[in-house]
Amino acid sequence: MTNAVQLLAWLGNRFGKPRGFERVVRYFASPEKCKDLPELCLVRDGMVFLARPGVQVDWHVLFFGTYEPEVRRVFRTVLPLGGVALDVGANVLAYTSHGLARWCEGARTRDRAKSGPATSAA
Repeated sequence: MTNAVQLLAWLGNRFGKPRGFERVVRYFASPEKCKDLPELCLVRDGMVFLARPGVQVDWHVLFFGTYEPEVRRVFRTVLPLGGVALDVGANVLAYTSHGLARWCEGARTRDRAKSGPATSAA
């Protein structure tokens, strides 16, 4: 990874997305420009995540530490401890693998694209 990309990722993970910052990151390191970067192993919210910088969701996690933080805030607000959440969006397990399951004690996630038993959140 280049020094500029590392600096932008460090800033984004420390400060989130202040007004206009995503535009700066996209100018220097858009997902298209990052498509040839290797997969990275990241730890976010106490969970290990294999990120491919050229993929939009992974790009957001790499540069800002999360994907759609405003949606996650809504989940934290309306989902009670031990509640049930069903992730049926286009990005399979995008929320549950990034910590939604962690907010619900004893939560279990299941990748509908794969067969096999559900897995417990760590």
